[in-house]
Amino acid sequence: MTVDPSWLVQKFPSEEEARQFMQNDRDGSMILGSRDPMVSCVNVEELTKVKRVFTSAETSGLRTVKVFELKP
Repeated sequence: MTVDPSWLVQKFPSEEEARQFMQNDRDGSMILGSRDPMVSCVNVEELTKVKRVFTSAETSGLRTVKVFELKP
C-alpha cells in the first residue's frame, strides 16, 4: 500500500513553533525537514572552520559539486 505523505506537510512560522508541535509526537514518527533541499529547516550557524576549495562547473540539469577543507 502506498501512502501519499503530502497531507502530513505543515509549514510553521518559526523553528520553535515546529519543535513545540513535535513535542506531541508520542510514537516518534514525525520528522522535522525542509520542503526545499537547498534550504535548512532550522537555524544553522555559519561554518567558520571550513573553506571551499573546489566548485564544479554547472552542467545542463546537474547540480554542482562543492568540496570544502577544514581550516587549521
